[in-house]
Order: sequence, then C-alpha cells, then structure tokens
Amino acid sequence: MLLGAGDQQAPRNFLAEISAARVAWTTSSARIHELLATIRQHANVVLALTGQIEKQNRVVANLRFEMKQALEDMRNGEFCTGCGKTRRQIEAEGDHFPHPGQSIRPATPEELAKCRRDYEAKIAQAQDRLNQLEQQKKDETQRASDAYFKFQQLDDVYHQQQLDEKDARLAEWSADFGRFKQQIDELRRKVVAEQTLRDHAASPDERAACQTRLDVHQQLLASTSERIRAATARSQQDEREFFAAANADMDRLGSAASEIHQIFGIPDGWYIDKLVRSSSPLAYTVYLVPGVDYSGQTDAAMSSAQDLLGGPGAPAAGKSAPDTRSASELLEGK
Repeated sequence: MLLGAGDQQAPRNFLAEISAARVAWTTSSARIHELLATIRQHANVVLALTGQIEKQNRVVANLRFEMKQALEDMRNGEFCTGCGKTRRQIEAEGDHFPHPGQSIRPATPEELAKCRRDYEAKIAQAQDRLNQLEQQKKDETQRASDAYFKFQQLDDVYHQQQLDEKDARLAEWSADFGRFKQQIDELRRKVVAEQTLRDHAASPDERAACQTRLDVHQQLLASTSERIRAATARSQQDEREFFAAANADMDRLGSAASEIHQIFGIPDGWYIDKLVRSSSPLAYTVYLVPGVDYSGQTDAAMSSAQDLLGGPGAPAAGKSAPDTRSASELLEGK
C-alpha cells in the first residue's frame, strides 16, 4: 500500500515481535521434544518386536522340522503305539522307548494323518502369533514414521522462529543505532558550532554566552553518550543471552534425539541430533555507535565467552541481575 503525503508508517513494536518469536520457538521446542520422545518410544518397541519375531520365526521353523521328523519316524515304526510319541520325543523326555507293554510298528494312514493335523494346529497357532507380532511391528514403525515426518516439518519451523527473534533483535538495534547516531551527530555539530562562535566572538559578553551554551551542549553530549553506552551494553547482553538460550535449547533437543535407535525408515539418533542442532548463524553484531567513547567498557561489553560459560539467565556471583530495560528506555533515561 502506498503511503500518502500525510500518512506515516506505524513504528514497529520490537518488544512484541521478540516476545512473540520467543513464545513461538519455545512452543515448537516443547512439541519437538514430545515428538522425539514418541519416536524413541516406538523405535524401542520396534526393536523389541524384532527380537520377538526372530524368536517366533524359529518356533515356526522348528515345529515344521519336528513335524517332518515325526512323520518320518512314524512311517519307520519309531513311535510308541500306546502314547503315539516318536522315539525322539520319548528319549528326549528321558524315558525308555517304547513304553512298557507297547510294540513297534509302522503307523497307519490314520495315525499319520492325526500326527500331521496335531502339528499343523501347533504351526498355525505359532504362525498366528508371528503374524500378530509382525503387524504390531508394522504399526509401531508407522507411528514412528509419522512422528518423524512431523518432526521434520516442525524442525524447519523451529529454526525459522529462532531466526525471527534474531532478526527482530537485530532490527531493533539497527533502529536504535540510527537514532543514536543521529542524536550524537547533532549534538557534536552543536558543540563545534558553539566552539566556532566562541572563538570568533566580538566581545567578552558574547564569548561568555557562547561558552555557557557550549557547556550545556557538552554536558548533554556526555549524558547522551553515557546512555548510549548503557543501551549498547544492554543490547550486547541481550544478544549473548539470546544466543546462549537458543543454543542451549538445541542442545537439549539434540541430547533427546541422540537416544533414538535406528529402525527401518527412521535414521539413528546421531543424524536426528545433527538436524536438531543445524541452524543458520544465530549470533549478530551490535555495532558501536560512531562518536561515542566506549573506552574502558568495550572489552567487558563485547566479551561473551565468560557469559556463555556461565549459562543463560544466571548472573555472576556478587553481581545484580541484568537490567531488563530496553535500549530506547536507557537512552531516554527511564
């Protein structure tokens, strides 16, 4: 929309933008943590089911082999006419073959048919259990895949929301930077102008008046510079705290992801961890305002290593909690 001559574009509410972005990515982070826990849970179940399926496959295979052996033994007369068990079965139980009073003879067609039916019933029951386990594994794998797909979609959103906060913070400082520079430039111009007038004053009274105005401008320049230095330090601290908070959150999610076991269709935790921690650079530079003397505080203001080691949100021992006023409020003396 084109703005008319009398129209003014509404100023951006950076505090609201930053707050909204923080709420957005922390909310996404909580949901991602839930999804990672879901993936891990289903992956663990799939692994357990895989072991049960392997065991059940052996049960089915063993029953088929036993049936083949039993039918062969019965055809060869290697079975007890009393109990119907084969020599292998009886001797496996530690009994003498055949049982006392029983004879050895080839099985009749009816006996062979009964033996086959009994084994086929056992095999069918074992196969049903195998089918159930395989279906459970399929269902659990699908649930894990669904959660992983949702994670992939939300992970991109999560990182973009973190970048939204970074961009809003950087835009806020850019706006403050421009205003601060304009104020400092204007005050310095006034100081130079009064100095010139004073040096070329035609009378002592005029020179004294120029000096009075010069003192006022210099005092205002000094107080404004002090407020800008405080605003700069606050913005630099905000950048470090944001960087630490965002990276600590990615580390938390990455640690949760690293526990995920690889299953069909789902990569292992190492890969998912890398996805969680991958992001465009979140750090940004709070440039110093030209014309402001930062000597004596620049090193402390610009150094972030110790703050990052101490962790986000924890003031150093013996120090008060950081000032939460915005750069604009500091400049205005609020």
